[in-house]
Amino acid sequence: MEKLFVGGFPPEIHEIQIAELFSLHGEVSTVKFIYDRATKKCKGYGFIEMASIEVAENAVSALNGTLLAGRELNVSIVPKEKSKEEVIHTRPPLTEYLKVEKNSPAPKMRQRRPRL
Repeated sequence: MEKLFVGGFPPEIHEIQIAELFSLHGEVSTVKFIYDRATKKCKGYGFIEMASIEVAENAVSALNGTLLAGRELNVSIVPKEKSKEEVIHTRPPLTEYLKVEKNSPAPKMRQRRPRL
């Protein structure tokens, strides 16, 4: 499965219409629009999952920059997420952030006001 980002479509477009548009280029697995929590209106972007990388690349090359109801579509492949283990092992050690040079003055500490 390959996830695509689709942005720039008009908020009045429905998921079925986008699915039909992308299905011309290959099998569409899921379509999910992003909605504003307060107004419940579509924000004009969403995500589509397609069957394979080849199908996704075909859809991106065919649909990126095309006009839909007077608005230009922005279509791109979402990069794969790293697993949690990779993120933990690639994080730099905390000592890199705490570099202290010899003979440097101690950092000034903010004094707290007494509680009343």
